[in-house]
Amino acid sequence: MSHGGGKSWKGKSEGANCSLQAAIEDAWAKAEKDGASAGTYAVSDIEITTVNPIHGYSVTITEM
Repeated sequence: MSHGGGKSWKGKSEGANCSLQAAIEDAWAKAEKDGASAGTYAVSDIEITTVNPIHGYSVTITEM
């Protein structure tokens, strides 16, 4: 799924205390490091890794 057609960055959160928010924050940290500026971004993809319970989130954020 694509929102906006801008650049995209992938973030992850894994382990016992993983969270969707941490995965989004990881993606944003990577975007900032790549020169992205404040603005509106879409979470264009969410993936989970499970072995009961969920133990990993992966998200992609995309420039709008």
